[in-house]
Parts: sequence; structure tokens; C-alpha cells
Amino acid sequence: MVSFVGLFTRKPGMSRDAYIHRYENGHAKFAMPLTPMMCDYRRSYIVPGSMTVIPRSRDASPPSFDSITEIDFESQEKLDELNRVLAETDAGERIAADEEQQFDRSKIILFLTDQCDGPADQLAPRPGGVKGEPPVKLMGFVSKPAELNRTAFIDRYENEHAVLATRLLRQDGRPVIAGYKRAYPVEGSPMELPHCPRGASLDFDALTSLFFWSEPDMHAFLEVCGNPTKAGVSPEDAAKIFGRETTRMLRVQECVTPHEVIAEKYAAYAAAVTR
Repeated sequence: MVSFVGLFTRKPGMSRDAYIHRYENGHAKFAMPLTPMMCDYRRSYIVPGSMTVIPRSRDASPPSFDSITEIDFESQEKLDELNRVLAETDAGERIAADEEQQFDRSKIILFLTDQCDGPADQLAPRPGGVKGEPPVKLMGFVSKPAELNRTAFIDRYENEHAVLATRLLRQDGRPVIAGYKRAYPVEGSPMELPHCPRGASLDFDALTSLFFWSEPDMHAFLEVCGNPTKAGVSPEDAAKIFGRETTRMLRVQECVTPHEVIAEKYAAYAAAVTR
């Protein structure tokens, strides 16, 4: 699996509602037939005023972008195919022209990531009768301690923080996190695509996605983050979980393109290529 993330900023003067409507009903649908090599495509729109800083004593500014796009490819070959189409056809020019209608293209930032999930056995089970993905999502932008390099940071995050977080961030002994993904920008990010130049540098070292089955579960998670002793977390464990540089945690509204739509668009593309 190869994954990349895009940070997008709306054009000056465009409202958030207009931006979301244009992205979902315009750009996302327009770009799909031109670049259908992906296997997963989701957009997360930041909810205004939702930022929480962990630890709370740290100073942090809200992000300057309005949405986060996550795209997965089954293999490097599929990503190479996307780059070839953008470079050798008019698809890149057409996508760029459509992007001009809603994005500040000078502020687009794209980066490849290494992804980690789970641990699945510590996540909240699906409630009875509930279908689909967890409906509530937070995203966290994590900065590593200055003394750690990328490899050591990922090792600590995966083998200490992620394990402790899923084990301890509970309510009445019940897990509240329904899904937990970590995405680490690869060295050399941000990247560029043939139709889009390299963007500004990143001010975080990990992007986390946390999913919940309900609003109360999300609020229970945030309450424990703010005061871990309420959940019986020892000071030693709290230091391992929260003893990092600033984490900006934001509520987002996620929209996901159904996998069957992606498969249909790629089948049409592949048929046209082989004619």
C-alpha cells in the first residue's frame, strides 16, 4: 500500500459550506475518471473552532489549511501510473484548471506517508445494528521531540504511545477508540505531482486519525487526554502518552468515495487504455 496526503486551502472569499459543496460535487467527481488509480479516497474538512492542544500548556496555532485529502494506492506501480497520466496527457492541466476554481493552489501541500493501524484488539467493537465506518473523526498533528530522529520517533510512537493509548484511553474499562491510524511523512516530503509543484514544508511529524462510534466516546477520549488521572492513568504512563511536543487535535467532517465507485471508474479507464 502506498499512501499520500494533501493539505488544501480554499480560495479567499469562499465560505466553508461552498468549499465543501464544490469539492464533493465538483472536484472530487471531476478528477475521479481522470485519475482512477487509487484504491481509497477520502476528504476531511476541519470543523472551525474545534482545535484542542495536548498538552494544553503548549502554545499552538490552528492550521492554515481547510481540508486533508487521503489517497491510498495498492502499489507503487499504481502511483507511477498516476504520475505518467498527469505528465503525458492533458489530465494534469484539466485538474489544475478545476483546482483553480476552489483552491489556493500556491498553498497545496502533498506528501507521501508510511501508515500504521490498530492495534485492532484494543479498539471499540462495532455496536449492534450499526453499519459502515465510525461516524466521528478526530485528526491530530503531532510534533516529535527535538532529540529524536524519525526512526526513533516512529519506534517510540508505535511501541509505546499507540499501545498505551489504546489500552488506557477508556471509559469504565470500555475502549472508546473505534479506529486509530498513524501516518508518518516520508523523508523528502513534501512531494510534487506533475500538475502541482512542491508545497511548503511541514510543521508536524505524524498525522493521526482517531475514529469513534459516538459523540460521547469522542468527548470521553478528549477528557482523558486533558486529565489522564480521571481514567486511572498513572503519572508514569501519562508521561509516555502525552510527554511529547505539541499535538493539535481537530474535529473533522469526513467524506469517503465508495470503493465500488473507484472500482467502476478504474475499470472504465483500463478498458479505454486497452482499446
